[in-house]
Amino acid sequence: MNLQFKFDPSANPNDRQQVLSKLAADGAEVEQIFPGEGDEELASLYTVRVTDASRFSTLLRRLKRSRKVAYAEPEAERAIYLPQEMTARLAARRR
Repeated sequence: MNLQFKFDPSANPNDRQQVLSKLAADGAEVEQIFPGEGDEELASLYTVRVTDASRFSTLLRRLKRSRKVAYAEPEAERAIYLPQEMTARLAARRR
């Protein structure tokens, strides 16, 4: 299960490190969505992989309550749905 969050613009580097360290201490895997990005808006976006499903709600709640975080939300599940025409072409190629 994954979460996404964005640091509040008022969060300084020490604030950010505290949040990231607490997540890591709870066994979450944290990754910056746009590493090395010069745009501060994009650079403040992170994804959190929560391997222990029982911790998901707790971590989400903690991030939402933090003044250092602008927002936190479950990551939307995505799937690619191909048009029927494309699906038929792919099936024909596999034969």
